[in-house]
Order: sequence, then C-alpha cells, then structure tokens
Amino acid sequence: TILGLPSNLLATLPPNIGNLNNLARLRLQGNRLTRLPPTIAFLHALKELMVTGNQLTALPDLTHLLCMVELSFADNKVEEMPDVGGLEKLQEIWGYGNRIRRVGPGF
Repeated sequence: TILGLPSNLLATLPPNIGNLNNLARLRLQGNRLTRLPPTIAFLHALKELMVTGNQLTALPDLTHLLCMVELSFADNKVEEMPDVGGLEKLQEIWGYGNRIRRVGPGF
C-alpha cells in the first residue's frame, strides 16, 4: 500500500496513521510538517519514508521499522541523525540540507 500526499499544505498527521498495518510507502515530501507522530513506529511494513522538504526538527523512533529500505528526510531542520543501526534492510538514507550536529548511537 502507498500513501502519497506530496506538495500539499499538511502541517500535522493524525496519530492513527500508525494503524495502517499494510502501509509500505509513505510519501509526504513538500509539506509543512514540523513533527511526525510517534505512532509511525507502528508501521512495521513500511519500506519507504519520504519526508523531504518539510519543517521537521527531529524524526521519531524508527528502530522498529525493520522493513525500511529507503529513508529520505532531506531539506528539513533535523539536528540529530536518527538511530538506524538495526535497520538491516536499509539501503538509502537521504539527509542533506538539514542542521545535523549529532549522529545517533546506532549509526
């Protein structure tokens, strides 16, 4: 399942997004998101998270997203690289254009 809402005016996501058990691709680039709900961690089938071009200052805990293949959070305001050490299927990370000052312990 794919949920694609790029280039809209989204400022928030509902917490119940974590109930989308079969969601494999979440594409939210080019919105006005300042944070992602922690329930993102419940999307165990998620393979692709694209949140490029928002206003995010941090990313929620992603360590439970074991199917994740691509993570794109470029052009935000993220200050710390998320912990992705246990995401063995992860092949691509795009984080340019942020304010990264720290790298998570599991990187």
